[in-house]
Amino acid sequence: MNGIRDFVDLLAASLNSTASSENVTFELVHHNTGYTSLGSTQAAQAAIFDDGAHALITELSSSNTMPAVLMGVRYNSWTCSGSATSTLLNDKTEYPTFFRTIAPDDVQGFILAKFIQHMGWARVCVLAASDAYGTSVSSVFLANTQRFGITVASSQVIDQTARDFSLVLDNILQSDTNIIIVFANPEYFLPLLRQAKARELISENYVWLGPEAWSLFTSLSELTAQDHANANGMMYVMPREEALSEWYNASIAQWSAAYPGRQLPSYSHFFMDCATALARGLARLSRKFGSGRVLARNYTASLTDFLAPFDGVSGDVEFDAIGNRKSYFSVYNLYGGTSQVVYEIGPDLVVPRDSTIKRALYLDWNLPGALALVALDCAAIVLIVVTVTYLHRHRAFPDIKNLSFPFLVLICVGCVLVLVSNLADIGQPSTASCIVSNTAFVLGFNLVIAAAAAKAYRLWRLLDTKKALVTSGSYANRKLFRGIGACLALQAIILIVWTTAYPFGPAIVSARTYYYYRCRSSNDTLQTLATGVTFTFNAALVAALVVLGYRTRNAISRFRESIFLLSVGQNISVSALVVAPFSYFDFGASTLDAAYIKHAMIVYAALFTFVALAGRLVVPVYRARRGMGVGGHAIRINSTASDHGEQQHQKQYQQQQFQHTLWSHSFSRAQRSMAGKHDADYGASSNVGAGTGTGVAPGPTASGTGGAANASAILLTQEDLRDGDFGTVLQGLFPVRELTGDGDESGSAAVAAKVHLVELDTVRGCVVLLPETDGGPLGVAIRLVDPIKLIERPSGHLDRIVIAYGQQQWEIQFASQPEAERWFLLLRILLFQQNRDPSAVHSIVSAHKQSRPGSVLAIAAPRVNASHPRGMYALSFMSITEEQDR
Repeated sequence: MNGIRDFVDLLAASLNSTASSENVTFELVHHNTGYTSLGSTQAAQAAIFDDGAHALITELSSSNTMPAVLMGVRYNSWTCSGSATSTLLNDKTEYPTFFRTIAPDDVQGFILAKFIQHMGWARVCVLAASDAYGTSVSSVFLANTQRFGITVASSQVIDQTARDFSLVLDNILQSDTNIIIVFANPEYFLPLLRQAKARELISENYVWLGPEAWSLFTSLSELTAQDHANANGMMYVMPREEALSEWYNASIAQWSAAYPGRQLPSYSHFFMDCATALARGLARLSRKFGSGRVLARNYTASLTDFLAPFDGVSGDVEFDAIGNRKSYFSVYNLYGGTSQVVYEIGPDLVVPRDSTIKRALYLDWNLPGALALVALDCAAIVLIVVTVTYLHRHRAFPDIKNLSFPFLVLICVGCVLVLVSNLADIGQPSTASCIVSNTAFVLGFNLVIAAAAAKAYRLWRLLDTKKALVTSGSYANRKLFRGIGACLALQAIILIVWTTAYPFGPAIVSARTYYYYRCRSSNDTLQTLATGVTFTFNAALVAALVVLGYRTRNAISRFRESIFLLSVGQNISVSALVVAPFSYFDFGASTLDAAYIKHAMIVYAALFTFVALAGRLVVPVYRARRGMGVGGHAIRINSTASDHGEQQHQKQYQQQQFQHTLWSHSFSRAQRSMAGKHDADYGASSNVGAGTGTGVAPGPTASGTGGAANASAILLTQEDLRDGDFGTVLQGLFPVRELTGDGDESGSAAVAAKVHLVELDTVRGCVVLLPETDGGPLGVAIRLVDPIKLIERPSGHLDRIVIAYGQQQWEIQFASQPEAERWFLLLRILLFQQNRDPSAVHSIVSAHKQSRPGSVLAIAAPRVNASHPRGMYALSFMSITEEQDR
């Protein structure tokens, strides 16, 4: 300790220059502690009371430092040590004014464990002195052994007063390990080392390690040549004391000049930094509280007020919150009486790794982004389930009924499966999660596309008027379901072979700095083949959906099903172009970003499909039930209404539905504008689509000028059509001319032809004519009852039909003669049906079969609908809506 005192005295002049701007000076006084706890207490008391000391620099050991610190706390004096490392001094409730310029034992214990792990040693023996220093640093080391994979073969406590270590050394020999760590001061360690040499525990086969206290080993006065030889090869950790600074080099030069040939003791620079930190701290307090209050000890301050970083003689000095210095560590090797640095460890306690840390590039549950996607998936699933439940409850509503509720359910189930596949992708993949994710996504995607394509196919077939009355059974739900089932069965077979023929599960893809997983078959050929077949098969279904959606985009329907089917097909195509590359290509270090984009795109595509084909129906149902009709008119639907008030609301709703069809001609005009005008050649063909019923305009209604019946019975009004259901068999855009007189084309009463939407309502037994152009009456609905007459091939025109009511006639021009014949046949059937003549219907059907052998009419035998208010006959025409089997 005398050498350390001499070094600090040699550099004491620098203390006053440190605080010269504060007009304060410092003086160092010395008191001998006798290297005991009692002597340390008495020395601290004498310095405070006799010399008026305001700061204390304690001695080497922690056990002797603690009583001096307590004395300083009692009288508001600051204390510092350059060598006391016990973790007990970290307790700031007991030692609030203590700090140190050396790292504490908890850091040393960690550094030792880390160094042993770095060297690849897995088994060690531990010997620890029973004093504060030994127990402090050894407890920290033992606490870190499991963390660094170190097994403690033997752990023993050394009595400081013991002189016989035979039992301790026998335990080391029996432990079967060659790594021995001793946590003790060198004076206690020296007798043990001499006896270990006699037991042949010091040789090239054994490694002895120790803490920073071993740096004092060469300063022991009783060392012999054999003791120096015994210490050769020993290693210890020590906070780095050397600094590449001018002050450090100057201090070494000053010491060498003042004490030539004298070795500078370890810790000397740390203690000098203690003196500097105390001087700077007192200067800071004088600046803050004033010199008078500091001299009178009349102030209250914390370590934060007292300490600040500075450039010390041992290097940069920086403290943590409890006054411990942040320090670099060095591993020293002792040989021939001198120590050499063999390893350096920085102040952040991070030892260089022997391998690169690899980042996991998959959506794990601990990632906030992954949790956000999980929440989005779950919310979407809940939304779909709630929507399907709501639609099922109101499935009798026309908007739902006419779009076929079973198909809506299939599409929703497919969307849920796709979202479930997303959830299975979260977390580290397993065999089960890979199979669930792959199966749910492929089957869900296949189910959605197959169901949507089936809807588009049926609509396309119905729009082909050349086949509108033929093979109606091919459009029934049950046959379309069989087609969807066939698609799913084929895809299921592919999946079964894909996942069972060879092991299917996560395959790790590893690079130098990252890794991730791919779910795949262990057989590369099968993986490529199954992926290619699945992609091609589903791509064909998507292409079919897009083509059929495009072919039917001009269908006139208030449900706009063809438009939404086309939009879904296009959206899925674009989404697939985004998802497929992120699923099959390698994005390297950006794989996690690709996973986020892929996941989010799948959620978007599923929600878009659900909303376009099913979810949007909630709005009209809700609005109708809440009385929010089209055009601001209040309507309400209640199919089971019993009281008069409820029935009135039901009638208002039906009238509103009837009006909507008349208004739909504006939408038809917009559709035809996109597809190209047909007006030039009047070649519009009849479209069979999802109609909603017929109706009359709220404006003027055309009426006949003659006939035996009341005109209102023929030209229907809203009041006439307020009861019952609505349905449409055929729709088409055709040129229509309103004629007067005998219908001669050359008559002066003829007017120019205008394109009309022509609709056949099988339930009402009427034909509706809606002009496409704006202006004038919106349209007319004509009930097919006597005295209505139908004229086929007027004036020799094979492609025309005239509907005559007295002197008022309407001539409809079709695209071809066969089309005109089919329409004429249906009009005749409805005319006879309205007059309740089933035999006439049978005769018409028979005549058709005779005239066209081999053709099949989509007409069943007429049956009486007893619940209908007029008891009318109902024909099971192939419906243009998607509710085929009602």
